[in-house]
Amino acid sequence: MLIFLALLVIGCFAALLFTRFKWITAGLATYLFCVLLFPPQVKIFGFSPSTIFSYLLFAISLYYGIKNKLFTQIDNKKIMAVLLVYMSVYLFLLPLGAGMDFLEPDQKEALKIFVLDVFPFAFFSYLLRNSRQVESILKYISVVGLFVFVYGVYSYATQQNLYIMLVSAVYSDVAGFEKMLEESRGGLEGRLGGTIGNPVFYSGLLLILFYFILGLYLKLSKKQFFWKLILLASMGGLFMNVFFSGSRSSLVALFLGFGCFCLKWWSKTRLAISFTAVVFVLILGMSFPVFGKYQVFVDSIIYFWDDSKSKGEIKGSSVAMRQYQLEGLADVVGAKGAVFGLGAGWISKYIHRNGMHPVLLGFESLFFNAVTQYGIVGFFLLYLLFFLAMLHLCWHYKQLSRIGELDFWFMSCFVFSYVVYAFMTGPYFWGLFLCGYALLLKYFLYKNDEQKKLLNFMKVIKVLKDKKTEDAQGSI
Repeated sequence: MLIFLALLVIGCFAALLFTRFKWITAGLATYLFCVLLFPPQVKIFGFSPSTIFSYLLFAISLYYGIKNKLFTQIDNKKIMAVLLVYMSVYLFLLPLGAGMDFLEPDQKEALKIFVLDVFPFAFFSYLLRNSRQVESILKYISVVGLFVFVYGVYSYATQQNLYIMLVSAVYSDVAGFEKMLEESRGGLEGRLGGTIGNPVFYSGLLLILFYFILGLYLKLSKKQFFWKLILLASMGGLFMNVFFSGSRSSLVALFLGFGCFCLKWWSKTRLAISFTAVVFVLILGMSFPVFGKYQVFVDSIIYFWDDSKSKGEIKGSSVAMRQYQLEGLADVVGAKGAVFGLGAGWISKYIHRNGMHPVLLGFESLFFNAVTQYGIVGFFLLYLLFFLAMLHLCWHYKQLSRIGELDFWFMSCFVFSYVVYAFMTGPYFWGLFLCGYALLLKYFLYKNDEQKKLLNFMKVIKVLKDKKTEDAQGSI
């Protein structure tokens, strides 16, 4: 434990230096550091590092919310209203599960996880006060991420994840994660789990971090050329880590989301060139094995809906598998759980007692997870309604000209990418997704407000200068 405590202290001190000893900003940055560096199994004094900072920052957000009247600020109220929709539906569904007694141990654990997921959304909504804070946090996590991504490539190249081996030596419930590098998949010599251990979870974390880094890249001025190079290097390392994780769900979600964003971001000329290049590579790839030993894996990504492209080497998240599981879902839920599900925490209770389900396995996919625990009603209200509320708020700010059209499109693609990933694999790193939504939306709001204030200030200066010139000419 002392090793991980030392790593946490180093992360805290680095965050303080990076944010010039702005301790609240450093706390927010350290929370993201903990999510990126520590698997959930790592405990310090009985709590995961991210949980410690989650409770601490939530308490601070309550204190400053009351002291500085942050709860009454219109933007904070609107952003938190989205979360209140989610919380209200969840609490409404909690006692209605057909397969769980109200607040039995597994449901209490599910409620605890729910609270830890929504806390980051709250404290990122209230504690962020200006764009400089957000940029400090995003720059810090981009640099930390760059080191993590370089380590990931090194681990894949050497076929040894020394960090996860250290974690598994201290915490027995992580045992087996280091063996992921021994699993071959479509030409990949092992699957990279990075600092999290599980390749599927790790790739979901990277998907969210990609939008953190890209959002910062879009808003930095051209004068910050050095930082733009660092961010490009970080995004390149991130993509390599996602590829080496062997997770098709993250790659498909990343390509679809980023591709949709490029439709608005890039010029028609750049789009035409890129589209031509992609079509050429696809045609070439279908005709010749240009990707070498990775050809099977690349084919399974491009044709993710066609299971025949995997040639039996790549399992999981396939269309045929999901169709088979959809049939098994009806048997698990039954008529009594179809409306409101079997209850929050039912899946963890089942797996703890019986192991993996013979058909639904770990209940991967947001759809299977939601319908099993919350029913058809819960799936629509708890998730689809929530995603729509997220997009509606961004649209509302766009209509008020509080964020630009490109900002709205960026947020939509961020939500879309995560939805694709969650439906293909599961709602992993849900709490990070929520805080990422709050962080990026507030960043775009602050950045646009500050630019408008600067433009108005420049207009006032110009008017005063013109008036001074006219007065001088009049006196002559």
